[in-house]
Amino acid sequence: MKKRLYLLSAIILMMASPAFAGVDFNVGDAKATLGASVQVEAGWDYQFHGDVPTDYISDKETQQYVIIQDPSNINLKVDYKGLGAYTEIRFTNDSAFEIELYSIYGEYKFNDRHSILFGKAPMAFSTMSPKQNLYNANCLDGFGGLDPFKEAFQVRYSYNAGKIGVDVALEEIKTDEMILDENYQAGLVPGGNSSAYQIQNYLPAIAVNFNWKPIDKLTINPSVYAQQYKLKPKGQDAVHQNVTTYALSLGIEADLKPINIQAEGWYGQNLGVLGGIDVRPAFFDPIEIGGFDDFMIPMGTPQWDLVGSEYKLKDVITYGGWLQVEAPMETITPRIGGGYQRSSTGIVDQDFQRHIFTWGAFANCDIKIKDYLNVCPEVLYMYNGRDVNKDFLSNGYSKLGYEVIGGVTMILSF
Repeated sequence: MKKRLYLLSAIILMMASPAFAGVDFNVGDAKATLGASVQVEAGWDYQFHGDVPTDYISDKETQQYVIIQDPSNINLKVDYKGLGAYTEIRFTNDSAFEIELYSIYGEYKFNDRHSILFGKAPMAFSTMSPKQNLYNANCLDGFGGLDPFKEAFQVRYSYNAGKIGVDVALEEIKTDEMILDENYQAGLVPGGNSSAYQIQNYLPAIAVNFNWKPIDKLTINPSVYAQQYKLKPKGQDAVHQNVTTYALSLGIEADLKPINIQAEGWYGQNLGVLGGIDVRPAFFDPIEIGGFDDFMIPMGTPQWDLVGSEYKLKDVITYGGWLQVEAPMETITPRIGGGYQRSSTGIVDQDFQRHIFTWGAFANCDIKIKDYLNVCPEVLYMYNGRDVNKDFLSNGYSKLGYEVIGGVTMILSF
């Protein structure tokens, strides 16, 4: 109760805060800018749990909530001649108050067209995202969108010639921990022990992002991503496993006044490494039925399969996309959008699904109260699909239900 009163008081203070245009100051010959953003989300969350046996959990529930969203941050930018540095700290109280060093990188600009960046920064792959705010600024992540907040340690070269821009980045390898989690993999890790393998990286990941404006009202944004790492067996009863991830995306933005249209389609293999491919409901992970814990089988993660006498990984394909239409006006921007994604499972068995899918849709409206304060009411629907295991929620049942959230996001930034 005290936490909710504190957050509601913070919202009132935001409404009464003086205008900010950012805080600029000089340190010697260097120019520095201190910025911050606080995003508070309040709403009602209705969950229908699908085929879950009501002896173990209710089939539906509604919760009211107030939280600080994950993108809330404090950031500092410093420029000195051709050199620049940026750092960003993010915080949230979604479950427990946490602080994360989201970005810290340096940049050197050779001239107006060429620059190089090094450090921890947003990934160069799939830089577009829908403007969907609820569910911790989810941006339809896991329901047709790709994680807009994905980041990596990297070295990136950028070229910008106005109508054409190119980013080429060498990034840290991202591993999918679910591959070696026997709970999620139904105990099929060789020897029943996830420590049977160690991860070895030989080459960095590579991401290439293009930005092309053939005409002023049209932007085309294709990008590619590729990486590979090896699971090296510690014992003699397993074989080396190469885990290869690749992804392609194509984003388009058209300014057709009075409306703007943004859309993106994407396709790839073993995309679980990107983190946001599968955000299905946490109340199923795990769920205890009949005295045993059952775990969902994740989307986008390779599956272990017994081939002869050896367990091998089977690659999985995931694809999807999203579409958004908005109508910007002077102080308000109404918007609707939706997304869909589908993943192969890598399992050929009559008791398991060959494919699973999710989809989501939203409607919201940005309302500019002040230059530094934005309010966005929204309604969000997320369909969770099915689990891979057809008997996940008892004999012949695996529907995971859906979720509907109605609420408002308030963003104070300077």
